[in-house]
Amino acid sequence: MVVRACGSRSGECLRSRLLALVEERPGHGYDLCDRLDCLASGSADTVAVYRALRAMERDGLVESRWDAPGAGPARRVYTVACA
Repeated sequence: MVVRACGSRSGECLRSRLLALVEERPGHGYDLCDRLDCLASGSADTVAVYRALRAMERDGLVESRWDAPGAGPARRVYTVACA
């Protein structure tokens, strides 16, 4: 899988890739997993993506807000944190 291809520091690599994706275009967790290609692999790495996003938010790298579309459940949308 692409996320694991980064070597022993896959957690740091995942965070870097997520930050680049969020900077390119804000998104919710499922969207970011899709853009990372972890949904196609059917692996449990989606859990790692959500954990990384929460840690990145705690570290002040990204911010999130709830987006409630007209249909479907509310989603937490991640954007790059303002400095």
